[in-house]
Amino acid sequence: MKAMVAALALLVLIAVDSRPAPAGDWQVRATTRGVCSLQPSDSVPLLGKPLSRNPTKKEACEAARSIKADGSGKPAPCVDYTPNTVKLCRSEGVDLGK
Repeated sequence: MKAMVAALALLVLIAVDSRPAPAGDWQVRATTRGVCSLQPSDSVPLLGKPLSRNPTKKEACEAARSIKADGSGKPAPCVDYTPNTVKLCRSEGVDLGK
């Protein structure tokens, strides 16, 4: 009986551990050349320097838009965006100006 209970407990643990991970947050990250991208926080590997962490993709897009160089000569971490970032943000209703 104890062996049955132990086996059942093991099966429950395996079932719990095999659930998909919950959706994580999104990061805006920049390369050394100032090209910014959106990446899910659970991406492996995360590329570039972290600039912001946001709970949703849309909020990450809005953050990326707000930290782009505006032509004023002030240094900004983002001078451009990856094509995939532009596409992801467009799908969220955020125009990155491309």
